[in-house]
Amino acid sequence: MSKYLVIASPSIGGAERRFFDIFKSMIKNKEDIYLVAPSLLLQKLDNNYKLNEKIISIELTRWSYVLFCFKFYLGVVCKSSKGDTFHYPLNPPFFLHYFPVRKYSISYCYCYAKPKISLKSIGLSLQRIAGVFASRVDVLSPAVYDEIKTSDKKFSLTPGGSFVDATDFNTNGKKNDVAIISRLEHGKGIDTYIRIVGMLKSAELDLELPLPKFRIYGEGSMKSWVEKEVSHLSNKGVEITYHGFATPQQILSESGVVFSLQTTTNYPSRVVVESLLSGSQVIVLNSGDTQEFGQTVGLHYLNEDLSNLVEVFNAVSIEKMLPGLKKDISELAKAKFYSPSYLEYYKRVMA
Repeated sequence: MSKYLVIASPSIGGAERRFFDIFKSMIKNKEDIYLVAPSLLLQKLDNNYKLNEKIISIELTRWSYVLFCFKFYLGVVCKSSKGDTFHYPLNPPFFLHYFPVRKYSISYCYCYAKPKISLKSIGLSLQRIAGVFASRVDVLSPAVYDEIKTSDKKFSLTPGGSFVDATDFNTNGKKNDVAIISRLEHGKGIDTYIRIVGMLKSAELDLELPLPKFRIYGEGSMKSWVEKEVSHLSNKGVEITYHGFATPQQILSESGVVFSLQTTTNYPSRVVVESLLSGSQVIVLNSGDTQEFGQTVGLHYLNEDLSNLVEVFNAVSIEKMLPGLKKDISELAKAKFYSPSYLEYYKRVMA
């Protein structure tokens, strides 16, 4: 009896990377599980995916959900055994499971709204319908889980939020710069970061240490605006640069402080977890249910109105000089976000 983890998405984001890490960790634990995903995504997740017999690539030259479903149905579902199970983190094609009948479970990975029928979001619509017939429904966001308010035992809350393969990260590097790693879109925090850099420049005399270098990583529709703002701040004497896309490992070897500034919620942001695993300190905007991260070494909460910005930034500046701090941050993050109990939970969901 095999498990199939199916990621019906062409682009790489937090959910795609989280479930790829879950797959890798389950393989290490000798689980009988296969990863199914479009070649467009696998090329970004793993350069050697073609050499892994546990990865089933759906070959596509351009993204088409309909074509993905067609190839997936003929190549995987129709050839599966009766006892096999399927799990869908995103865009679940529930309509493929009636002939042949196959058991499936899903995850609600959206943190900003509960699944509903919506012409504006195919993903939310698919999850809403698929949830009716799924054997188990895993819900990532505590706020969404509370909103569902159901006594149905097939719904469960993801324990501990995010999961990251800690073996991919280490505390090596200079750890001097301040960075934001974000999609350059409204609501993702890039405009708040630009504002924060300007505020810190204005409050320079109140800071415990000189202003560090500021970096911006990410792509999106606000790229041109970001480049203009970076130029404007540079002209004011701020050391700030825009770098586009880079791997988290590359970024976090240089960044001692990372901002996560999403306006809806920053829980359970993968950027936060990866930064902590790398021994970097994290400043999070205290929006939505961000407090679900709790109190942990290296994590600092920023008021939504930014009223405690200087206080928090000074605290971070002083703390980062403490001996052994990077290791302490990383070890505590491993215990919380790389736990065997997380994998046991998903084994039950996918059973």
